[in-house]
Amino acid sequence: KLYEEYNIKIKDGYYYMFMDCFSHARTFTDISLIFKILLDKLDKIEYNASFHNDEINNKYIKEMYKFIERNYYQNIGLSEIADHLNITKQYLCNIIKKQFNLTLHDILNNYRIEKAIELLNMDHKIIDISKMVGFTNSTYFSVVFKKIVGIKPSEYRRNNYYEKAGTL
Repeated sequence: KLYEEYNIKIKDGYYYMFMDCFSHARTFTDISLIFKILLDKLDKIEYNASFHNDEINNKYIKEMYKFIERNYYQNIGLSEIADHLNITKQYLCNIIKKQFNLTLHDILNNYRIEKAIELLNMDHKIIDISKMVGFTNSTYFSVVFKKIVGIKPSEYRRNNYYEKAGTL
């Protein structure tokens, strides 16, 4: 179970070797020695795996972004993305936190607001834009937009309209 939490695969040979050792252990000292050897093996496996973790994590991040790009307008979250990547939700959270110091929710909202900004430059109603980018509640959309951009969507549109009009 421990190795699953850290996404480390222990070959069957190691598993059976240690199970065999435990079955022959007679004293606390025997068990202590087996644990020491096991921890040493796990450290070596983890150390070797760490060289590959960045590459693997980058693969997951790239796939996560592709999934968000294709599905941002739908009701998606941690479960759907982790399932798509075939990893645990906890592992996905750890990768995102380590890589960006953000949550998946933050990344998804930022992406949705970027798309909303593109749509605000068109003639769509704000309530429709909120739905088009995956928010089910337009009030919440406005709150998130203001938190990320610093102004309400209507203010952004108004400011952007005047900027465009001034350049004509």
